[in-house]
Amino acid sequence: MLIPAVFISSGDLNAAVVIDHTSVQDFDSIPSEYISLAKSNLRIAYGHTSHGSQIVTGMSMLNSENESLYGYTTGSDGFFCDGCMSGASDLGNPDRTAWVIATRNYLNGSGNTRNVIIWSWCGQVSSATESDIADSYLANMAQLEQEFPDVAFIYMTGHLDGTGEDGNLSLRNEQIREYAREHNKILFDFADIESYDPDGIYYPDESDACGWCAEWCEGNTCPDCDGCAHSHCFNCYNKGKAFWYMTAVLAGWNQGGSSDNVEDNASGSGGGNGGGCFIATAAYGSSLEPHVEILKEFRNAYLMPTKLGKRVIKIYYEYSPGIADVISKHKSLKIAVRWGLAPVVGIAYISLHTSVPQKIAVISIITMFMTGFYLIIRTKRKAKIIHFNTDYSRQR
Repeated sequence: MLIPAVFISSGDLNAAVVIDHTSVQDFDSIPSEYISLAKSNLRIAYGHTSHGSQIVTGMSMLNSENESLYGYTTGSDGFFCDGCMSGASDLGNPDRTAWVIATRNYLNGSGNTRNVIIWSWCGQVSSATESDIADSYLANMAQLEQEFPDVAFIYMTGHLDGTGEDGNLSLRNEQIREYAREHNKILFDFADIESYDPDGIYYPDESDACGWCAEWCEGNTCPDCDGCAHSHCFNCYNKGKAFWYMTAVLAGWNQGGSSDNVEDNASGSGGGNGGGCFIATAAYGSSLEPHVEILKEFRNAYLMPTKLGKRVIKIYYEYSPGIADVISKHKSLKIAVRWGLAPVVGIAYISLHTSVPQKIAVISIITMFMTGFYLIIRTKRKAKIIHFNTDYSRQR
């Protein structure tokens, strides 16, 4: 499936993005550069209680395996802000709508730079009615998407409870899935991930304890953890894999694709995100910074329409995430890169916001300045050479 932008918000999608057990199976196919892109461009806020913590535990397990790739910043300014949205604990606690107010207040306040919002369930889908899901959950998600069009809101199913395919949980989860498919939403299918083992065997009557996890790990090597809430460590591990898969997709990776498809993804609207200007975003500290917006506009107007421009962008996307990651960690580098980008931003602004006669005039002035500068340097060099030859002749 083609993902149409380097960062996709809820309004960008041409088709639903479903993160499920197949995402876990495809985890090893994620190009590492897209994990780096995600950490550079995404600013995620996550609200959850115990069951939702399974994702965080899985992320920690992957971090332990490969900190350089799966390590991430946390807190109010970090890549992942866990529990930052005060006023609600999850999608059903203290009630079924408190999370809406908590999200709105957060995005209008201290979380105004966040571009991904995730809330999880903790058992409330099992007791939900059809109207609970339709009115309290889906309708409110749609409302928030209208209010904050540059934010990606992640839909989620509820964890398994052992009631099987005929139980209320299965019906309500399917209601959420159907809505996501029909309305082109991003769905983290929590229940589906718990329903399949790595061999693709389906366990329709499984519970959140993940009985198949223990059985599968008896005959296979599984990572350990300090504890996975309500479940087996392998269940948490898979949730962590699915999470990173989702972030790679949000960062522009084609599901099942490769980095060769980057140039097809580069033409997105950009919205309120980095839009692929990774180095500038790292240097200026925000993808919403005006200088970064100018560079994105220039890219879309002058580079994207040509094959050569797309090739340049593709090369840039291949190498810039690692550079941006280094820049983001050093204040002195940020300052140096800003100075270096200043003339580039200036030229981009002139290109975008002047008429043709003005562009010609500006280019003429720059050309005259550069020519004059070159002639001065050349004249001085010639003078030095003549002076050197004169002195050399006298010495002889």
